Amino acid sequence: MKQERLAVSTPVATLTGAGGRMLLVQRWPHDAGAWEAPGMAAQEAAMGRTNADSVDLDPRPTYSQVAKTDQDTFGKVFRRIMPYGTVSEHGTTFVGFCAGQQPLQAMQESTAGFRDGVRDALAYYT
Repeated sequence: MKQERLAVSTPVATLTGAGGRMLLVQRWPHDAGAWEAPGMAAQEAAMGRTNADSVDLDPRPTYSQVAKTDQDTFGKVFRRIMPYGTVSEHGTTFVGFCAGQQPLQAMQESTAGFRDGVRDALAYYT
């Protein structure tokens, strides 16, 4: 696992930027009321995986988080997600880094709907 993380996040020595990394940090405040309102089936469709055991839906909705951030499509990104907040304000902090800018840019364009006009469904709950 450690070797895989290093491979994803370390530029090839012959490429421009060798020894550097690209970092993306995002803070996503949650709208808990909006998230709870549509129910479990809508939440799972937005995520693209089951809530109980985190198994990818098959087929997965094209607007789901899983579909919009597919690393097989955009390239590998080492990602971590951490909750933040208080009782009145809370959300998720996303940290992603990789060897180059392209995978992060492609993932961001996908989640914003720039590629196909369809936004990541989770964006409607933040």
